[in-house]
Amino acid sequence: MYKNKLNNYLILLFFIYFFFSFTIYKDYGISIDEPSTRFHGLVSFNYIIGLLNKFLFFNFTISESLPNLQNYEHRDYGVFFEIIAITVERILKLNNFNEIFYLRHLITNIFFIFSSLFFAKIIFKFTKNLNFSLWGSIILYTTPRIFANSFYNNKDLIFLSFFIFCIYFIFSFLKKKNTKNLVLASLSLAILTSIRVIGIYLLILFLIFLLIEFFEKKKNRSNFFDICKIIILYSLFIYIFWPLLWESPLSNFLYSFKNMINYPWEGSVFYLGEYHKGAYLPWHYLLVWIIASNPAGIILIFLISFFFVTYRLGKRMLKIEDGNYSNSLWKSDNELFSYLNFAIIFSPIFLIIINSSTIYSGWRHVYFVYPSIILLVVYFLDLINKSLFKLKYKKIMNIILIFLLLLNLHSLIKYHPYQNVFFNKFFDNYANKLFEIDYWGLSNVDALKQLIKEGHTINVCNLGLMDLTSSKKMLNKEERERIIIQGQDFEECSHIISNKIYVHNPKFTKKYQYPENFKMSKQIKRGNIVINELLERR
Repeated sequence: MYKNKLNNYLILLFFIYFFFSFTIYKDYGISIDEPSTRFHGLVSFNYIIGLLNKFLFFNFTISESLPNLQNYEHRDYGVFFEIIAITVERILKLNNFNEIFYLRHLITNIFFIFSSLFFAKIIFKFTKNLNFSLWGSIILYTTPRIFANSFYNNKDLIFLSFFIFCIYFIFSFLKKKNTKNLVLASLSLAILTSIRVIGIYLLILFLIFLLIEFFEKKKNRSNFFDICKIIILYSLFIYIFWPLLWESPLSNFLYSFKNMINYPWEGSVFYLGEYHKGAYLPWHYLLVWIIASNPAGIILIFLISFFFVTYRLGKRMLKIEDGNYSNSLWKSDNELFSYLNFAIIFSPIFLIIINSSTIYSGWRHVYFVYPSIILLVVYFLDLINKSLFKLKYKKIMNIILIFLLLLNLHSLIKYHPYQNVFFNKFFDNYANKLFEIDYWGLSNVDALKQLIKEGHTINVCNLGLMDLTSSKKMLNKEERERIIIQGQDFEECSHIISNKIYVHNPKFTKKYQYPENFKMSKQIKRGNIVINELLERR
């Protein structure tokens, strides 16, 4: 009964999410990475078309100007989403730059919408609580930074979306070990890895839990055969969905894995008021970013839940006895699921810290842990809710849920369309002094539109790390004709746009210095946070 009711609510949620997203998806600018990620996809798409022409005797048009995939410098990037987006783009016969990227924004967001609905189903699997299921889905969808990224971040948010699909199918298999769930878990894990090779770590965690179950509970002998089947199916599916592997499966996979484990980026990152080399960031970089740029209430409950699960796991590990079920690591599916989410959060962050992996642009590289953060929040709230026997106390729980949700909605409205610069109340007053803000240049389209309002042709220079050319292409034809990009030739420009994102410390880099004959004219702000600055010649 409740399952059918949940499905009905999810259908309603889908239309609400989609309507909301469809009305605003063109409000977001273009990130500095989007043109390059599409180009990665075009190289693989061209490769696939060439094979279809060669072996299946099709006559599709291929581009001779694109590099060969096997020799392409950035072949290590997963292109599952790119192939889908480019296929839709070709079916709709889109040629205009802005139409192509607005379409990609919408497709990226649709994947996130579906993952948010699956997220509700995950919660229902272990709580059987309709309110928590819907609340968790809405909280995920309305988390400010995640929400904004779901339009333009076709790397980290697509990975997050498929991560949720994987969690759903993994948990489905752990609860009910049948062939259907095994195949779907293997398929989703393979697609996840073909999006970003680091997705293999979720496969490893999954297999570790099956092995623990195999050795701890002797009755689960079938786990060993399930593990073999999963590895075989996973290998087959990843080969199918990742064109790079078609010619040299093992060597190309290892090449991609090696590059992504520690990406060779030599730029600097502004963090806690100082510039640090991306390869030598302080160990607490990710932890501080996660705490600072997410809703404070969610983070507080998560920390309580995380320490609770850690404490219980520690006690269980000390008491475990071979063959004694009463002293097993987990005594229910809910406890198993709490440990799985604990491992999903802890493992990548711990490995990044001990390996000093190159991390930059905030915590976007580990956005995929955020659903598990919410799942641990829900797990803890559900434990409390089940221990509250009096109705008046349960009403307090509902008030807390609604309050947290309203805070998210308030932030979405307050920061729109710059939810990507959200910091919670403990950090927003100091955000500009402590962190990079608009590191992907989303505000540059808006900045150009602000200049166009002056009513004449504008010569614009950029100060910092930004791609004004792509931002200009997101404007309509009439607006583009009134903008002339002059790079950093300050003698030729009448205005300068600066989002204060620099690859190196601006104190020691002349091209990042403000010219003395320019003055501040406008700022793009949300609350206390300055996102972009516009300067004009004196």
